[in-house]
Amino acid sequence: MKNSESFICNFYKIPFRCGLIVISLTISVQRAKAQHSSICADTNCHDTTTIVYLPCFSQCPITVHWIWRICNGEKEIIIGVMSWKFNDPICSTLTNYAFPTGFPIGDQFAMEEIIRQCFNQIVLNDFMNEYNTLPSNSKYILECPNNGKKYLSTYSTCNEKCIYASPPNEYGLFSVYYTPRACGQECCKITRTLCYNKIYNRVDIIEKREKTGYSQPFQCNPRLDPCPSVIYLDSSPTNTTGIPYNNFGHTDCASFCE
Repeated sequence: MKNSESFICNFYKIPFRCGLIVISLTISVQRAKAQHSSICADTNCHDTTTIVYLPCFSQCPITVHWIWRICNGEKEIIIGVMSWKFNDPICSTLTNYAFPTGFPIGDQFAMEEIIRQCFNQIVLNDFMNEYNTLPSNSKYILECPNNGKKYLSTYSTCNEKCIYASPPNEYGLFSVYYTPRACGQECCKITRTLCYNKIYNRVDIIEKREKTGYSQPFQCNPRLDPCPSVIYLDSSPTNTTGIPYNNFGHTDCASFCE
């Protein structure tokens, strides 16, 4: 299993620190809900915003807009929009990692790795909440090596990142936003299986990626269409009264299902 945290830390020569931190879980309404495809019987999507701190960028809060639902008894999650204060000094290491040549030219692979790590922290937090609430005689259903919990996500195998920014605030700080956009019709199904390892007192995460063949664009998330010129957060699909964020470009297309 690839250790993505070590990948990021080694990139910056930062020693890997154990422990994943996720705080401030709140409900938000997002336009991503309208793009979510109906691939199972449960179409009851939950719009959520989470503030995530990655171990190697522990001072910089990353806001993750995502949706989830229960699909055939398993939790399916789609990451919608990522954002942080681009020119805030506490986020400089993260900003330099994602935008090594400056705004708005983002590094596709670094931005994908940030999505991956935020996803892992979200599912870890969800898993531990469930594990800690189980009575002691039932915890075995989430424990290694024979049990655990699966989290699913389906994206376009080949995608790019659409990049947006907020207007500067009174201190001159602005936030950068990015969201994946499909470049092709082939889907990538990502399955993360989590189980609690009692021997080492840790959560083990096993990730499996598999291509699911060619499908109609609406069956892959994000949908196959150009970057919108404006996105609205904290708004519903029929009410765009949220704050508009203008598009400043996009990364190249790249495949992430290998």
